[in-house]
Amino acid sequence: MAGRSRAPLGLALGPLLALAGCFSDTPPTASGGSGSASDASGSTSTSGGSSSSGGATASGSSGSGDASASSGTSSGGVESSGDATTTATTTGLDPTTSGGDTTTSGGDTTTTGGDLLPIPDCDPLFFEDFSSDPIKTMTLNGAWKWSGQLGTLTVDSNETQNAAAWPTLLSSSDYEVHTYLRIESGAGNGTLRARFIPTPNPLSWSYYYLALRTAAPDTVRWGKLLQNQPSAFGSDQTAISPGEWHTVSLKAMADKLEFRLDGVLLGTQIDSDLLNGLPAIGAYAGAVVTFDWFLVCAV
Repeated sequence: MAGRSRAPLGLALGPLLALAGCFSDTPPTASGGSGSASDASGSTSTSGGSSSSGGATASGSSGSGDASASSGTSSGGVESSGDATTTATTTGLDPTTSGGDTTTSGGDTTTTGGDLLPIPDCDPLFFEDFSSDPIKTMTLNGAWKWSGQLGTLTVDSNETQNAAAWPTLLSSSDYEVHTYLRIESGAGNGTLRARFIPTPNPLSWSYYYLALRTAAPDTVRWGKLLQNQPSAFGSDQTAISPGEWHTVSLKAMADKLEFRLDGVLLGTQIDSDLLNGLPAIGAYAGAVVTFDWFLVCAV
């Protein structure tokens, strides 16, 4: 895929924002310090050939890590999390970077240490291809595992946990965020998020999301979580199979939102509840999800 010269990894703008531990996407049922939360979304797998330059092969690696979460419930494939406490766990292999360019295969694009951005005509605010340890540029909450040789980041969410990662330093209200991911296993969801507000209380998080899951009927869902109260904007029945790569995109500009899967517009929405916040990637409800790159573009 054609592209343009990318900014240095970990490019970030703006002041340090308050960060939180664990995400919750389900309406809370709080008692004794625990709760359940749900964010109606689906999990992701992605197809298309993943490729890497310099001999590296971009393929998913199973995530593992330590995470503890108090009880929460999920139903109907909705994102759920209790009043959880999670700790980022990263396993860092020696980073292997290569100077190759973006390679396209099967209509999908993947990069590992390449010289071009995976999305053409992008004015980058932040870019991670995971060829270097992302803990240097991102906040990781949940059980994450980094593979420097493959240039991927994998998260293993449990059934009551919402895990997420976002740029440590970034402040912008309008942007377009993209990621390239696949669901390795599990019935949970893999998500891309925009205007995420990581408040200290996991039962009061808010963000817009586009989520993929392998379970039918609606394998793709987009909407918002407003102080832990979910609201779906739309859904789709596109087949999402484990191990298949997909490009997921979410554009937030003023009160207009656009949701895309593999470059195809799924839907638009006018909503002014969240006008500021962070881009993020994540998983919940038992999904193991691998990310090959994460890009935030100015709009």
